[in-house]
Amino acid sequence: MSNIISDFDGSTSQFEELSTQETVSEDVGKLYSTGGKALEVNIEGVQTGPEDLNGDATLTVLLTCTNIGKKTMYPHAVADLMVMQNGIELAPAFTSNEDSDRTEFSGAEMKPKKSSQTTSSFVLTDTNSPVVVQLMNYSQHNVVRAAFSFDEVDIEGSLKHIDYTAVPQPEQVDASNFDEDGSVTDYDESTLHFRVDSIEKTSPSYADHDIAFARISWYVENGSKYRAFLNYMDVSATQDGTELHSTYLDDDSYSTTRKVTPGVKMTTTVAFETQSNSPVTFIFSDYGDEILRKTVNLRSIESLEL
Repeated sequence: MSNIISDFDGSTSQFEELSTQETVSEDVGKLYSTGGKALEVNIEGVQTGPEDLNGDATLTVLLTCTNIGKKTMYPHAVADLMVMQNGIELAPAFTSNEDSDRTEFSGAEMKPKKSSQTTSSFVLTDTNSPVVVQLMNYSQHNVVRAAFSFDEVDIEGSLKHIDYTAVPQPEQVDASNFDEDGSVTDYDESTLHFRVDSIEKTSPSYADHDIAFARISWYVENGSKYRAFLNYMDVSATQDGTELHSTYLDDDSYSTTRKVTPGVKMTTTVAFETQSNSPVTFIFSDYGDEILRKTVNLRSIESLEL
């Protein structure tokens, strides 16, 4: 397949065909996109550390990316890098990267036929479950993947490379015991089922008023792709007839965009800056039709210290 790339002009039906073929490669493989862009990626390894800017532990993914297309580009123009544990995508971590001789994955501009060694960090919360690294084109048809274990971590913090088939299947939700508040079916016939577990408030030092937030449990049924909460649902909030500005909680700022394996339950938070102690109404919609509306009296909720 690597010989074909020299004939690409960025608009051929041949290129489009390659970008829609279902391909799965272990450790090293090729990803194709529209507009004459293609990438070969090599998943070299995963290391622990360094700490992120908040002092939290991280995982760092080491990659070599080669531009096999005809246009200068960044790797993320073709490849969606996703690191998962237990079927749930890890949140990105922000580090100083001062001690690395590699380029950040999102900042590695490459000319045609040129390679770049890249790095990308993710927040580490679990040192028991295997780590799955996947790079996909944005249609999720071309996939390059590798798996790693914490069973044998060397002096430099490198995780042990393991066979992808050795990774246990993530636990599936018991749909019969999932008491949902609503559902959204997308264009691919996959369905998000959700319930509102709680609506709470907190009083952070950086805000003049309380932050009201909803904790939402959800899972995707009948899907074949990894999807995020925002692929299906929008949540807004009003108070005294005015729409509130959305914000986030420090410990969960990426929960609406993290992708999840179909059938795996995920918890997401959506938060809003309140303007008074008046009741707040949360509105759940499918980016068009309203699905659910919940109004809460903030005065009756004890503020949490997060």
